[in-house]
Amino acid sequence: MPQTAEQKAERKAAKKSTKDARRLQRQGLGGDDIGKKPCTRCQRQRDLLVRCTVDASQAWHMLCGKCWLVASGGVVDGSAATPHYRYGGLWKNHH
Repeated sequence: MPQTAEQKAERKAAKKSTKDARRLQRQGLGGDDIGKKPCTRCQRQRDLLVRCTVDASQAWHMLCGKCWLVASGGVVDGSAATPHYRYGGLWKNHH
């Protein structure tokens, strides 16, 4: 079925706004929350997370700096006080 002029204009405007949003994201001007991930414990959106295990389940968690200090005791390699802690690297938001 052929589109009306109004439908074409709406589609064109939607496409233009999508392109503008992508362009801003590429330039680093898109928004503060683009690319962020939530901390497993506190659910705050962060640009930098530490991947680690913190309990007997040995499941990997992504923790923000504050939660990481509590889980690891502030020691990168863990200690006797945190027997289930294991460091697994950093995740950084590159957007």
